[in-house]
Amino acid sequence: MLQWHIIAMFALSFLTGTFIQKIAVVSVMLLGCLFNLGGIVVNLTGIELAHFKIALILLGVGWKFLYMGATSL
Repeated sequence: MLQWHIIAMFALSFLTGTFIQKIAVVSVMLLGCLFNLGGIVVNLTGIELAHFKIALILLGVGWKFLYMGATSL
């Protein structure tokens, strides 16, 4: 499961800069917050393996958007 979290954190590295240029930095950071909140919701809905996997992927993508947005600021 952790491999998917790490892939989610770093796979979008090449696209995040394009997202920031096309939409505002604050919008990318808001999208990151929404992904993190989605991960929280998925974690609260169950304790199956799929819940953890999806939540970790959402957390990784959310972290990437927030980290790159904050770096751009």
